[in-house]
Amino acid sequence: MKVLKRLLLILLAIVLSAVCIAFLAWSVLHVAKYFIYPDYYQKGEIVSPIPDLNGGFRPKGVFYDEESGSYLHSGSKGEFAALYVVDKDGDAKELIPVYNSKDTQSIGRGGAVVRAGDYVYICDNENQNNSINGILFVFSYEEIMNAKDGATVRALARYDTDCAMSAMFVDDHYLYVGEYYSEGTNYSTHKTHHYTTPEGKSQKAMLFAYKLNSDGSIAQFPPAFAISLPDQVTGFALKNGVFMLTRGEDWKYSSLEFYNTWSATGDTVKVSNGSVPIYYFPADSLTQTVKLPLCAGNLTLVEGDRVAITFEFASNYFIIGKFFFAYNVVSYPIPHK
Repeated sequence: MKVLKRLLLILLAIVLSAVCIAFLAWSVLHVAKYFIYPDYYQKGEIVSPIPDLNGGFRPKGVFYDEESGSYLHSGSKGEFAALYVVDKDGDAKELIPVYNSKDTQSIGRGGAVVRAGDYVYICDNENQNNSINGILFVFSYEEIMNAKDGATVRALARYDTDCAMSAMFVDDHYLYVGEYYSEGTNYSTHKTHHYTTPEGKSQKAMLFAYKLNSDGSIAQFPPAFAISLPDQVTGFALKNGVFMLTRGEDWKYSSLEFYNTWSATGDTVKVSNGSVPIYYFPADSLTQTVKLPLCAGNLTLVEGDRVAITFEFASNYFIIGKFFFAYNVVSYPIPHK
């Protein structure tokens, strides 16, 4: 009996020690984040909760819909693509995006999401002949907004793009789609997208701009132009001549970069139906770099001249973001040009 009692006391001591260590680690991380990411936590403002992070959702994209005041969140849940609509009160509904003509859920990563007029675009990738092929799936905006929680929404159309898909952005004229390249990983890009800028910098990813019709549908293929991108770009945005990129590679770093101009290279890149001009961001056009928490994702413009960022490192896939309370989309002020 004495031996059993002693064992129970030892077990209790081990459990209490583990709890104390976990609490100490959580406290240290909670305080340390303000020193690790000072600008981000000083100027950042929460604009929307990221839904279902503890239920398996792994966010990739976010879009602020000014008309409804809602946020569209795209990503994956297990092996399937997922889409959520979070209203201005923070209430979320989960929708099941279907890429095919059947009623079965679509296997996919559920990349970036944007709204353009009557349509919502979700990007994803397919592996074809050991090459990553970017796909745009087009949905009805009205159907998504009117759908009930748990409803299925089916793509109206799909388009093959000229690059693998990671970042996406839309303005009044173009739908921008960009790819992610990371050396030594499965995130590769086509060799024709490997480009050396006029300043001699080697870059291996590109972003393409597709002209839009007034109703938000894509007006033409091929794209109108391309922008050479640095490695590990996860998000892109543009406002008042300020170009914004999020960059990150899982456990290594994330950053938000602001550029005040772009330049023509005089070169072209081959696309599906010809070739288009290449632009790039000169080194001296980088005006500000903000250090961000890990796993920063896509960008979206929000009110008050701010850009909002989604994160996936508080999902169950990464977990560590839960120690940093990374449960929200956070906005950051856009510097004036």
